[in-house]
Amino acid sequence: MTAPAQASPLRIGAASACAAVPARHNSPQTPVTNTSLADSPQQGRVIPIPTKPESLKLLQRVDPKHPSEAKAKGIQGAVQLSALIGKDGHVKKLRAMSGPPILVKAAESAVRQWVYQPTLLNGKPVEVETDITIRFKLPSHPKAKESQK
Repeated sequence: MTAPAQASPLRIGAASACAAVPARHNSPQTPVTNTSLADSPQQGRVIPIPTKPESLKLLQRVDPKHPSEAKAKGIQGAVQLSALIGKDGHVKKLRAMSGPPILVKAAESAVRQWVYQPTLLNGKPVEVETDITIRFKLPSHPKAKESQK
């Protein structure tokens, strides 16, 4: 007998869930590369649905803290994350897609504490995959460095 197929998460487009504002960064550090949240090809299958990221209702949000080392170096920028939101609305998986490595840990730490209203499909809660952008900005200061893409 074969095991029942596991439901695939729904994919919702880029959510600009900004926390610490616009992105600028200039560092020789290598940005985080794009990776998938899927554990296997079967789980990686995503069902597109006609909805907007704004349809995800964030119930609890924790703002990230700009790392002091990044502040001291004048590093600011955007961290792009891919998140798998569980049926209960909690962040189940989180993967950094891009951004200054020095800022990634702070962004991930904050987003892991976020809680969303569960997404329903045909009246049943489903997992949802979405993109989240966290922006870190230093106060206007000559030490702040521009972002490179």
